[in-house]
Amino acid sequence: MSDKPSKKLFEITELLDTEKHKNLKWRCLGASCPKSCCYAPVRSSVGFSEISHLSLYFPIIFPLIKYSEDQPASFEMNLFYKLDIDVDGSCVYLKEGFGCILGEDKPTSCKQYPFSPVKDQTGRTLVNIDLTCPGWSDVEGEPVLLSKEEMNPLFMVHFVQPGINFLQDYEQTRLFVQALVEYDLIRPGTFTYKGISVSFNAVDEKALMELPQTVLRDFEQKGYIRAIYYHLHSLYNYKRLIDAYLQRNPERVSLDQPIAFAP
Repeated sequence: MSDKPSKKLFEITELLDTEKHKNLKWRCLGASCPKSCCYAPVRSSVGFSEISHLSLYFPIIFPLIKYSEDQPASFEMNLFYKLDIDVDGSCVYLKEGFGCILGEDKPTSCKQYPFSPVKDQTGRTLVNIDLTCPGWSDVEGEPVLLSKEEMNPLFMVHFVQPGINFLQDYEQTRLFVQALVEYDLIRPGTFTYKGISVSFNAVDEKALMELPQTVLRDFEQKGYIRAIYYHLHSLYNYKRLIDAYLQRNPERVSLDQPIAFAP
């Protein structure tokens, strides 16, 4: 079992306030972090422009997500860092004593954490901060604000700006998923490896090829065809997630009777 405590991200969040947070500092605690963000999440959103390179590392699928009881579930495009059953595991690219081995190739959702730009009702961009992260302090780290008018360029350039870019990119993601839903292309699928079966929602290639030529041409012009095949190729990354899970749980291997997991 992992010695990392049970945790969630974004349990304590606040909008960055120039008065309240004027003395706030932050630093990444890296391998010494008692509540590592690389252990907590199972999945995260994907920007449309990220699909090509993230498909090399993670399975990218379309889970049905329901945020509240009064809202219907809807499809989103997410990547998975680990199997949802792997409660003691970290992201497969977290190296003990080193940190993330992906460098600049890691997802934008990772790059921006614990900062998260959001849009208010007027369209202004505000900065949400996740105070769940133990890297915040009034004593140690880099100051987040240099003045009431200026944010520390270190955080602005390397954390907030990637998040702002992601907000713009995710609008294209939304339109992409909306098109897949409109043409009923998202269907249940299964990936089986070493006795582990993972169920998910993916694009049905046969249904895609049966679309009218006018729709396929439109998909091609928008870059959707390329994105779909990056997504389909990404499913083979479930091998890495399953291998990581079985390394920690070798007793779960059963080649004769597959174990089914559904993210």
